[in-house]
Amino acid sequence: MVHQIYRDALTGIQEHERKVCQESRQIIEESYRMIIFIREVLIQLKGHVLKNGFSNKSEEIEFFRRIKPEILGKLIYYNKLYRIETA
Repeated sequence: MVHQIYRDALTGIQEHERKVCQESRQIIEESYRMIIFIREVLIQLKGHVLKNGFSNKSEEIEFFRRIKPEILGKLIYYNKLYRIETA
């Protein structure tokens, strides 16, 4: 079972996406705000992992197979969108 902080990170990103989409009408601003937010989430997760580690192997496997790729995928998406829109 994955630690609650990892689930909270994914949920937080989804909630922030909804909030930013409602507040912003410009795709460039929306993308930039999401990039900043997701980077901060990754920094917090890294700090947590370095400080606490994983409780077991299955948690570590789940984090690197499912959670981190999902977060990085969103970061890559918003970076690409931002670059396309600003070009």
